Amino acid sequence: SSFYDVDLKSTDFLLGLFQSSHMSYDFVRTPEPLENEAGEPSLSEMTSSAITMLQKGDNGFFLIVEGGRIDHAHHSNRGKLSLADTVAFDDAVRRATEMTSSEDTLIV
Repeated sequence: SSFYDVDLKSTDFLLGLFQSSHMSYDFVRTPEPLENEAGEPSLSEMTSSAITMLQKGDNGFFLIVEGGRIDHAHHSNRGKLSLADTVAFDDAVRRATEMTSSEDTLIV
């Protein structure tokens, strides 16, 4: 099933595997499923879903969100891809900030 079809309120555990290796760079990411591809949610969408699920617990949580493709693009001298992934990572951090409280959350 699709990432977008998951009912986060009734789901207790979720693992999303969208590629057999690295996910696509955000600039070339296909958000909607195509004929031979599952489609890939954005880093912001995955962050939002993870926080929504983790906030259901009473004991707090620890979440790592990584924009690893930024570094991959730099090593390949692909500045446009790196910049697009940096913007996508910024969107994910912004979403995490909107969904959590600075009173009990540390975002590094």
